[in-house]
Amino acid sequence: MYSMKRASVVIVCALALAGGGSGFGGGSALAAAIPQPQQPAQNAAKQVIGAIKAINGSTITLKPDTGADVSVMVQGAVRVLRVAPGQTDLKTATPIQLSDLQVGDRILVRGTPSADGQSLSASAIVAMKRSDVEAKQQQEQEAIKVRKAEKAQKQQQQIAHPKHGRLPDGAKFEVTYSAAREQWSGALSINGVVFTASARAVVTLLGKLDRQYRQSVQAQQPEPMGEQP
Repeated sequence: MYSMKRASVVIVCALALAGGGSGFGGGSALAAAIPQPQQPAQNAAKQVIGAIKAINGSTITLKPDTGADVSVMVQGAVRVLRVAPGQTDLKTATPIQLSDLQVGDRILVRGTPSADGQSLSASAIVAMKRSDVEAKQQQEQEAIKVRKAEKAQKQQQQIAHPKHGRLPDGAKFEVTYSAAREQWSGALSINGVVFTASARAVVTLLGKLDRQYRQSVQAQQPEPMGEQP
């Protein structure tokens, strides 16, 4: 006679939304950490991932990433744990209440499915709070803005203070040779500004273009403030 305790474990932990929020970061590691009660062959445990669509008492309506909605039955003594987004283990999980779960939270549910497959008696639930995800995404967006600002500042510094013998990133150089005139012609494009020159030797041509660029940079520099009388 098969028997098992009806006590369920609800584990709320971090999900990393990959590819538009369709998966768990380190999901396999988290899933392995969930207790797995032994089941008869005809009632093999099933695992479903999705977002909470509705909550009615101890019943959660889950919208899976694929397939139709599933009713998740959470019965018996329930322990709820929560970890931060991106975490791949349960070592620092913090206990919360089942009532803390909200619509929009993403969860991974493992449990015994009904005969028709439309419901699931949960033995364990791994979830990620939507508020945690939004906060994580906000942090990532702010980090992207900072990196872009730093990159733009670096480019401006390269233009304003070019290193000797080095042109700013993105500089383009084109050169042609006229056999009839025995002359090289070239154009140097930097941030939309084009410098042109010609010479009988390529080295001389490069030197002319470089001087034109550096003279233009110096002309853009503000004059130093003189001492006040």
